[in-house]
Amino acid sequence: MRTAVYCPLVCSMLFGLFGPRLALRHLSPRGGMWTLSVGAVLSALASTWSLALLAGTLLDEVVPDILGRRFHTPVNDLVAAIAVVLLLLGLGRLVHTAVARARLHRRLRRSCAYSRGPVVVLADPAPQAFALPGAGGRVVVSQGMLAALCP
Repeated sequence: MRTAVYCPLVCSMLFGLFGPRLALRHLSPRGGMWTLSVGAVLSALASTWSLALLAGTLLDEVVPDILGRRFHTPVNDLVAAIAVVLLLLGLGRLVHTAVARARLHRRLRRSCAYSRGPVVVLADPAPQAFALPGAGGRVVVSQGMLAALCP
């Protein structure tokens, strides 16, 4: 069990350390984008599964087995408790990021609602440019970006 649980965590750490270097230096931009995107999703899923398995070993003292005996857990309770804390921190960060992104997306949609063309210019001195996703997506450019461009 130890290999099955800890191997995804080690692989995720190695991907976090060496994945960006590999993708940026040795792959085309398209290949690098796919490598980082798919690798990040797989790494997140594998790490979450491993942490859930480790955290689940805390149940050995609470829930008896179907046959009335206890689970055999080769994991220290401290490791399991750390896994629970990491899972809760990850869940909190996920919820916080999702809410912040939804608010930002809603604000940007409201800002672009009165513009008729595909390009929206925001009154912001900081140079920024990005695409707004979704139906009727727009290209958003700040006045600071327009000022930074050559004629």
